[in-house]
Amino acid sequence: MFSWLQNRPFSFRVFLLAGSSLIGLLAILIAYLSVSSSVSDKQLEAERFGEINLLGKNLENQSLQVRRREKDFLLRRDVKYVQRYMDDMDGALKLLVQLEGQGVDAQTRNAIVKLQEILPQH
Repeated sequence: MFSWLQNRPFSFRVFLLAGSSLIGLLAILIAYLSVSSSVSDKQLEAERFGEINLLGKNLENQSLQVRRREKDFLLRRDVKYVQRYMDDMDGALKLLVQLEGQGVDAQTRNAIVKLQEILPQH
């Protein structure tokens, strides 16, 4: 099988071996670069979803605070809870704006827009 190589000069055999090694390394490099870009894209997407998840949890907590302030006012009839309610409502609206800016899907964006319309009226 390799008898034809025996008739070739030694330098030819070395160059042939080096060339095949370079071709193999090039194939490995191409595979690495294609996988690396795919992995980095998925990593960026995972980070974005993590940020969206964190904003969603913060929005949930802020909404509970708004509800708490509303209940406090209704139970105690103290005006100081109105300002706290308004501050917490502003915080919730700011979180909605941040969440909208994260590039969410159309269904989520529509829900955010509806909330932004409804909340100030509340």
